[in-house]
Amino acid sequence: MKLVVTAFVAAALTVGCAAAPANPFTTHALEKPFETGGVVSERVPAGGSLYLRLRDDAGVESWVVTLSRTAPSDVQVRVTVFAKANSFTSKRLGRTFEPLLFGAVRAASTTITPESTMKRLVRSSLVLLVTACGGPMPTQFTPTITLAKGQTQLTVRIERVKGDRGPVFCDLFNAGEGFPGQSRIIGGSLRLEATSAPECAFKDVPAGSYAVSVIQDENSNGTLDVNAFGVPTEGYGISNNVLPATSAPTWKDSRFDVDGAAAVEVAVRLKN
Repeated sequence: MKLVVTAFVAAALTVGCAAAPANPFTTHALEKPFETGGVVSERVPAGGSLYLRLRDDAGVESWVVTLSRTAPSDVQVRVTVFAKANSFTSKRLGRTFEPLLFGAVRAASTTITPESTMKRLVRSSLVLLVTACGGPMPTQFTPTITLAKGQTQLTVRIERVKGDRGPVFCDLFNAGEGFPGQSRIIGGSLRLEATSAPECAFKDVPAGSYAVSVIQDENSNGTLDVNAFGVPTEGYGISNNVLPATSAPTWKDSRFDVDGAAAVEVAVRLKN
């Protein structure tokens, strides 16, 4: 059953996130998860991830990465390992781990049953799935939607931009398709140099419902960087600023109306 869950999630990530950066969970996924554990001798936080150095009863050390919000504070832990990389370099830490295990960590004192183990596998797998697929990120295709000429200038005021880092990208949507990735609208993707308070201005926007996604390519490498579990490590945000912790932002929560006024302004606060 564990094999089925792992295969399902790996397939979902591979198909559902085809336009996303390569995710280590799928790149290094194991055919069958396994259990390990030991004493935590070092903790290294890295954004939404936490790297743990474990020492087992035989004194053998290994590194495990997990989601920070699910990691227990206990010294003695058990780990369900989903993936293993013989060598993995964290861009955020500037550090290479050889090898690195990817897994769900629990306190060693936690009593589990086969059913609770399966629930943990499914829950952790779903978190990996939605975080890996959930962040806005650029993809490469040709926009095909032409908007009728309207009379509104839509200004997107972007907050929490790192002014000394890479460019900012704004994407405009008039439907849920593709959100929050690259705009399907011709002229709906804008690139700005980072400043302390950048603004994206979409001109001649007709009345209707819209949403906006924004990312900051902080290291100017042409993509939205993610951590070991696919969670964005660079600034990203959406209109209405509803960013669920364990799911992708939705069109429904992000949409706003343009009613034909001469000017409309929305504010987007970047996360990370």
